[in-house]
Amino acid sequence: MSYTIYIAGPMTGIKDFNYPAFHDAEKQLRERHGDQIKIINPAKNFGGETGLPWATYIRESIKQVALADAICYLRGWPASKGARLEVEIAKALNLQIGYVEDCIK
Repeated sequence: MSYTIYIAGPMTGIKDFNYPAFHDAEKQLRERHGDQIKIINPAKNFGGETGLPWATYIRESIKQVALADAICYLRGWPASKGARLEVEIAKALNLQIGYVEDCIK
């Protein structure tokens, strides 16, 4: 059985688009679960490109959230328009939701 976790969090207006925090979250989840889960890290979308329109990123993210079984978010996510939208979609889809450090223990 495959289990997929999507990492959500703020990017816009944060140094390096907060990519280090996303990569650290992926590392934490991988250390906790090994290869038993699939992790979707949106910081890797489009090869890490940061110059595309916001709508391009959120469209891809929405597709990815729809494929996930759980959404694990980073601290500060409520300040992010995109992360709030991702979490609302996750709630509507009845996904497991929680902060990365509490998610899928």
